[in-house]
Amino acid sequence: MSPKIIKIYVSLLSILFIFNILQPVSATVNSEAETEEYLVVYKQPATSAVLQSRTTGIKQKSSLNKQNTTVLMKLTPSQAANFQQDSTVAWVEPNGKVSIQSETNPDRINQEHLAWGNLAIGSQFQSTQDPRGEQIKVAVLDTGIAQHPALIVKGGVSFVPGNTSFEDDHGHGTHVAGIIAAQESEHMTGVAPNVDLYAVKVLDAQGDGTHAQLIQAIEWSIEQHMNIISMSFAGSQYSEAVKQAIERAQAAGILIVASAGNWGEGEDTIMYPAKYDGVVSVGASTAANKRANLSSTGTRLDLVAPGVSIYSTNKQGGYELQSGTSMSAAFVTGAAAVVWSQNVQKTGDEVKQSLVQHATSLGASREFGYGLVNLAKSLGLIDDPLPPYQADFIDVSTPVLTESKSDYSVSATVRGDIVSVTATAPALTSGTAWTKVYLGVNGPLPDDKTRVYTISKTGSFAKETKVTFNFRADRSWLLGVYNVIITFEASGNASKSFTFKETITPESPENIRLTPSRYKASVAWGEVKGVADYEVIVDGSVKSRTSNKSAEITGLNPNKSYQVQVRAVDPSNAGKHATSSTYTLTTLNPLPVPGNLSASNIKDTSMTISWNGVTGASGYIIYRTGEKVGEVSSPATSIQLTGLSPAVEYRISARTIDPENTTATGELSSYLFVTTANAPAPANFVATLVTTETITMKWDAVPGAKTYTFTISADGKLIETKAITAPLTTYTYSGLKPGKLYTLRVSANNSNVAEMIVSTDGLGSLPSTLKIVMDGKTYTATPY
Repeated sequence: MSPKIIKIYVSLLSILFIFNILQPVSATVNSEAETEEYLVVYKQPATSAVLQSRTTGIKQKSSLNKQNTTVLMKLTPSQAANFQQDSTVAWVEPNGKVSIQSETNPDRINQEHLAWGNLAIGSQFQSTQDPRGEQIKVAVLDTGIAQHPALIVKGGVSFVPGNTSFEDDHGHGTHVAGIIAAQESEHMTGVAPNVDLYAVKVLDAQGDGTHAQLIQAIEWSIEQHMNIISMSFAGSQYSEAVKQAIERAQAAGILIVASAGNWGEGEDTIMYPAKYDGVVSVGASTAANKRANLSSTGTRLDLVAPGVSIYSTNKQGGYELQSGTSMSAAFVTGAAAVVWSQNVQKTGDEVKQSLVQHATSLGASREFGYGLVNLAKSLGLIDDPLPPYQADFIDVSTPVLTESKSDYSVSATVRGDIVSVTATAPALTSGTAWTKVYLGVNGPLPDDKTRVYTISKTGSFAKETKVTFNFRADRSWLLGVYNVIITFEASGNASKSFTFKETITPESPENIRLTPSRYKASVAWGEVKGVADYEVIVDGSVKSRTSNKSAEITGLNPNKSYQVQVRAVDPSNAGKHATSSTYTLTTLNPLPVPGNLSASNIKDTSMTISWNGVTGASGYIIYRTGEKVGEVSSPATSIQLTGLSPAVEYRISARTIDPENTTATGELSSYLFVTTANAPAPANFVATLVTTETITMKWDAVPGAKTYTFTISADGKLIETKAITAPLTTYTYSGLKPGKLYTLRVSANNSNVAEMIVSTDGLGSLPSTLKIVMDGKTYTATPY
C-alpha cells in the first residue's frame, strides 16, 4: 500500500483552512485541565434528576433530546475516559463538525442560466393546478432562511449557541430554500413552491455547525412531524450519536436528503451525514449531464441533480448563482416533496424508490448513483430521459481540495501503513530559525497522554522550511483517534505546537484459509487486533458476520468456484471495513450415485434391491418407476420392496443423500429393470355344474390378473383354448364324450397353471368321477 501523505501548513491562513475543512485542531498540546466538547450517549432514557446525578461535577452539559440519552458535555480527556467506563454509557465521542457544501459563483448572470436546473429534472412539466409539494412539511437544516419576497417560511428554530433567531446570517440556507420552494416569479420558481417550509438553523454565520446541533435539529423535526429533512452540509467525522438520531427520524417516517460533499473524485470521498444508511445521498451534475468536478464519489451515492451555476434566492432579497452538492440536495428535496404530495399516503421509502427507479442513468454508480433525478418521469408526465440542457457546458467548479487531496487526508490511516507528514515552519517571533522539530503521536483518545511514537529533527528551520517525518502506524497500536502533535522549538524556550487528529483504522485480515466441501466451506483468518466483528463476503454479498476468527459458509453448490473475501469491521465506524484480498474457493464434486444396482429374492409381490455404498453418504432413496418407494440410512445398502404385482417389469433407480444438504437433488443411478415372478396357479379350480355333455369350471381370482386362458384336452389332444377376460372366473365347456380322459387347465396372464383331470366310463354320457363344489365344500361324485 502506498505511503499516506499529510501536509500541515502552520501559517495562520493554512491552519484556518485545515480547521474549517477537515476537523478542529488545538493550538497547543492538551493539558489535563483543558476541556473539549463530547457527546455522551446513555444506554437507557433517564429523568432529569437521574441525569443530574450521573453528571455531578460537570459544569457545562446539555441534553439533546427529551429522553436524556444524548448529552453534550465539556470534559477533560480523563473525564471522557471515566464516562466511557460507566456501565450506563453506550459510547463517548468528540462533538464533530459539519460545514456548508457550496461556493458562490462570480459569473455574470444571464437569462440562459436562470432555470436550467428545473429544466434538467423536468420540474417545468408541472402545472399550477398540480399539488407541487402541498401538505408536505420540509425542514431545511442549514444557516437559516432570510426574509425574501419569494419565500414563505411557516416557522423555524435555531440551535446555534447564542443565536435564537432562525434568520439567515450567511446566505447558504436562503439559496437552498429557494431551490426547494421559491414562489413563481419572473426570476425563478422552486421545484415545490407549495411545501410547508421550515427554517432549522444548525450552521452559524461561517457556515459551520456541530453534531450536537444536528442531533437537536433532527429531534425537533421528529417532534414537529416533518416529512422531509434537507441537509446541505457535510463533515468527515462519523458519529454514532448522529446515526442513531437519523435512525429515529427514519423510524418516524421522515425522508432525509443530504449533499454527498464537494470533495471531488476519489475512491470514497462521500461525507457524512450523506454516508449514513438510508439517507438519500446526492451528488452534483452539470448542464451537460456530466459529473460536476466538485462532486464527491463513492458507493453510497444514490442520485445526482443540478449543482453547478444554480440560480436561486439570496439573503439580500435578490438572486445569485451558487454551485455545490448543497444545491443538488435541494433539487432532490423539492422533487421528493412533489412526488409525495401526489399521494400523501405514501411512505418516505416509497417516495425515495420512485425517484431512484425513474432516474436517468448517466454512467458509473460511484459517480452518479442511480442517475439524474427525473421528476417528470416520476410523476408519469413523460416516459423518456430528459436530454442534457446544454451539451457543450464547460464545468469550472472545483473541489474543496483541488491539488494533492491525499496530502490533506488526515481522517484515517490503516494500521501498518507508512505516514509521511510534511510541516512548514511558521514565522518566529524573535530570531531567524527554529532549531528543533518534534513529532509525537498520543492516544488513542480520550487518553491522549499515552505517547505511542516520537521522532525529532535538529537543524536550522527558517520560516517556510518544509520538514518531513515518515513513520509507520505500528500494528501494535490500538485502534481509535490519536493526536498527532508537531512542535517547533528555538533557543530561549520559544516553541509553537500544532495538533491534529488521526484515526487509526484496522488493517485487512490476513492468513485466509479456505476448506471447501460440497455444499459448504469453512473460512478462517488471522486475528486483527481490536476488531470485534468480521464479515465474510462471497461473490460480493455478505454471507456471515461473526466475532470469531472463522465461519462456515452454507448454501453453496458442488463443483463451483466462488470469490471470497474477509473484512474487519472498524469498531469505531461500523460503516468502514478493511477488506482482504480476493480468494477463489472451488467446492468439491458431488457424491457419486449408488453403483451396481442389483435385485435378489425376486418373488411375485416382493424383491430385494442392493447397491454399492458411497463413502460420506448419510443414506439412499430408492425409486420404482420414477416414484420414491423407500429410504434407508447408511450403512445400509439394501432394501426390500413389497406390494408389487406378479409378472410385472419394474424400473428401479437410487439416489445418494448428502448429509451436507439433505434437500439437494443429486443424480439418479442407472436404471435396473426387474420382472417379478408369476403368481401361484388359480386356487380352488373345481367343477360346479355337470350335465351329460357339459361341464362348468370355477376358480379363485388371481391378484393383478387381466385375462385367463382355459384349455381342454381329450386323451392328450388339445380340443379347445378359450381366453377369458378378468374379472370373470368361470367357464362352461360343451361336448363331453364317453370313454374319454379329459385334462382341463386354467392360468392367469401372470400366474402358473391349475390343472384338473376327469374321465368318462365309455358307457354313459357322464364322467365316471368328478369333483363338485357345494356350499363351499368339495365332494367326489360318481354319476348314476
